[in-house]
Amino acid sequence: MSTLTAQVQHQGSIATIRLAGYLSSEAADTVEGAFQQAANAEKVLLVFQEKDFITSAGLAVVFDCVLPLQAQGRQVRIVHPSKHFRRVFDIVGLSKDVEIFAAEEQALAGW
Repeated sequence: MSTLTAQVQHQGSIATIRLAGYLSSEAADTVEGAFQQAANAEKVLLVFQEKDFITSAGLAVVFDCVLPLQAQGRQVRIVHPSKHFRRVFDIVGLSKDVEIFAAEEQALAGW
């Protein structure tokens, strides 16, 4: 599996976090660092790549980063999760709390 990479871009009130690779507990520092870079954004767009993979520990990392933002009243949307990610998000209920979109353009519409 490939090491996780994260890129953060800011555009107005939106921070886009692009993750690519293997999301496990070993990637926690990378994910947390990306969310820290997005800490002042009102809206956060979390973009995955089709080939990404997530473990249960990686899922916990995502929860630990997303839930505090929501508690602060910030909006978080997820874009392009693989079928595996989507299934996991559905099982654990994350898709009930966070809107999930197939394309970045769709996620940005209405913001």
